[in-house]
Amino acid sequence: MSDPERAWRTLDVPHHAGVVTFQRLDDATTRVDLQMVYDPEGFVETAGDWLQPVRLRVEGDMRRFRDFIEP
Repeated sequence: MSDPERAWRTLDVPHHAGVVTFQRLDDATTRVDLQMVYDPEGFVETAGDWLQPVRLRVEGDMRRFRDFIEP
């Protein structure tokens, strides 16, 4: 059986797309892998992207997801 995989892409701006994969490691452990592409629009978003706020937000969301799911 293959690992469940979910992909998405936006139809509007801001453009982003990604894939999230859930890999069963054992009866009590699952690995969640997220790959995401983000296309900043305009000068302000491009300049802001250098500070990596999207990456920091995604990492924080993944930590909060882990904390929510784990017992």
